[in-house]
Amino acid sequence: TFAADKNLDGSWVMESVTRDGKALDNLKGATRENKGDSYTITPEKGDKITGKWKVDAEKKTVDIMPDAGTFKGKTLLGIYE
Repeated sequence: TFAADKNLDGSWVMESVTRDGKALDNLKGATRENKGDSYTITPEKGDKITGKWKVDAEKKTVDIMPDAGTFKGKTLLGIYE
């Protein structure tokens, strides 16, 4: 069931992001723009983050594949609500 979920297309405000149990405050309040299997995150400060993603809407899980930076070439596993 992995696919881009058209219900998630559009602009979203990121209320919280955690990694390894720690809050990533630099992404709180960032805008996430979803379009199909692509995303752009625009933090209030700092550079934009782009990449691809796959969603399992049934399980509310997401695989995130950044285009650049520390996690380029890696798949980040996540959940959403």
